[in-house]
Amino acid sequence: MAKSLGRILLLISFFTFAEVVAQDMDIIENNALRNFQTAESPLDRFNYFFATVNRYGSHSPYDWLDSVKEYIDRVESADDSLALNQYKLIRAQLYFDLNDFNKSITIASEVYSEKHIFDLDAKRVLLNLMDDNYAQLQMYDKQVEIRKQKKGLGLTENIAFYDIYSSLGLHRQAMKDYIRDVKPTIEENAYFDQATYNNNIGNYLRLDKRASTALANFSKAKGYIDVWSNDMSEVKTESEIINGNILRGVIEGNIGKCYVQLGQFEKAIPYLENSIAIIEENNIGKSSTDVNENVLALAESHLKLENLKMAKDYLELDLNFSSVELVLFKNRLFASYYDKISDFEKQSFYLKKNVRIRDSLELNESDINKQQLAAFIGHEEVKASRQELNRSESQLEQARLDFKKQDERINLVLISLVFTLLGFAGLVYAYLKSIKNQRIVAEQKHIIENSLVEKDS
Repeated sequence: MAKSLGRILLLISFFTFAEVVAQDMDIIENNALRNFQTAESPLDRFNYFFATVNRYGSHSPYDWLDSVKEYIDRVESADDSLALNQYKLIRAQLYFDLNDFNKSITIASEVYSEKHIFDLDAKRVLLNLMDDNYAQLQMYDKQVEIRKQKKGLGLTENIAFYDIYSSLGLHRQAMKDYIRDVKPTIEENAYFDQATYNNNIGNYLRLDKRASTALANFSKAKGYIDVWSNDMSEVKTESEIINGNILRGVIEGNIGKCYVQLGQFEKAIPYLENSIAIIEENNIGKSSTDVNENVLALAESHLKLENLKMAKDYLELDLNFSSVELVLFKNRLFASYYDKISDFEKQSFYLKKNVRIRDSLELNESDINKQQLAAFIGHEEVKASRQELNRSESQLEQARLDFKKQDERINLVLISLVFTLLGFAGLVYAYLKSIKNQRIVAEQKHIIENSLVEKDS
């Protein structure tokens, strides 16, 4: 019990003091905001910001917002539209990292109207951010439109639907499409890509309530990321190392959540705790859905194990949820906790909160949007099938024309061959007739010679 208490105190310290500790350790050596401010030009600041993965190690996103606002004020007065939109895009990313998706997409949409001034790399950043925002806001029709533009610009080869299918609860269809689209693109010795692929396959299986099968994929993913991390033959950038650590944390959290599904709560707890610690260490200043899910899974595990005090400590952590589903799940866990301690008034309070949320207009509208999107995706797939059918028909028609031309060429060759053979036969006939005539002449000559001999005698 003392060991578990120590773990939770350590975890709470991560949530409460991560930024303060990071400032103490990195203020001199890794002051990302200071490096940003000392960059020579708006373009340099733009590139530095989006290239820096752990940019909140020394300062919070709010400090960044204050600094970026100063730059926006300066370039507005200088009438520099390119720099202004670069800083606005940085600001949109900051709000996204704070889970304020509505504000982020509002700013990004303003930048989008001026996207023609950006080069291809900046357009990639803008469209990816809008894609992520629409996913969080469950505005899937707009998300698909953004993906069409990414394909049109050559930023992607295809329009992916698998993550949207998963968000709609169609996890098997998502996995089927993901395997079809992604598996052929991954090389056997690309260990990081293999880890990502197997983690995603495992997650689709986990969400589809096939935890036992999912564990096999997560084990593969963990093996691949360990091999990648220990491979000294490949030089890795700081960004790649951080992303690798975050992926390892996500994989361990998914393993823990599988054990929770299987009812093996004691086995789940170490994986969930380790996952949170790894992600928090490498993702300072950003809200993480994986961390939030892991915290709630820990609370559920401790509730099932009757560790009620620890379960409540996890539930009372100040988490910034980005989805209604997680809010509903947290309220259910609170209701379960108060049921166990026989506080039925508070249990009823949390159950009623969930009823109000479920009955809210926003949730109903979300369901309608999902239905519309399902129809929209169906239409897109029908259209894609028709295009594929048209391509096939065109190919068949072209093949038929090619075959017809080839057949005509063969007929011409056969006709030529027949005439050639006839000509050759004529030559043979003439030759044979010539030989016959020569024999007749020779015989006549012989007869004449014999007649002359007899006459002389």
